[in-house]
Amino acid sequence: ILKSTGLDAYIQVVVSADDVVNHKPHPDTFLQVAEQLGVNPANCLVFEDTQIGLQAGRAAGMETVLVLEGELYQR
Repeated sequence: ILKSTGLDAYIQVVVSADDVVNHKPHPDTFLQVAEQLGVNPANCLVFEDTQIGLQAGRAAGMETVLVLEGELYQR
């Protein structure tokens, strides 16, 4: 999907549930992304559409934002 829409040009790293042992609400997915990007998790901002995703982002030490139907609900 990323390639067909051209969005792959803007995304350096993709990590899915298939790439980690512990899935959300564990922070592993987000921590792996930060590691691959070479950035401190505290400098990351997570946009999520589920409470479990928010929980995982916070457990990773990242700022989080809930996005539902195009609206930002938490930060």
